Amino acid sequence: MPLVHRAVNCFGPVYLRYLICIYTPTRSLRSEGTKQLKRPKTNCKAGDASFPAAAPDLWNRLHFSVRELYNEGAFKSIYFIQFFN
Repeated sequence: MPLVHRAVNCFGPVYLRYLICIYTPTRSLRSEGTKQLKRPKTNCKAGDASFPAAAPDLWNRLHFSVRELYNEGAFKSIYFIQFFN
């Protein structure tokens, strides 16, 4: 998850930023500013386990307040508290 956080906030490697897409609805919705990621369609189980498909699933499960954190240290500490409890 720290890799996804870096990619979403433009701190991570460029190749990871190209693998994920931020969800932008076509019309005005409440989920517009929630920093959700769009999951690509896959055809097999191996595709479901790949980074571009698995990262959005895990990222979108995080609470909105955790996704909104910009500071990497704060994100890591709150993420690990939430994930491992």
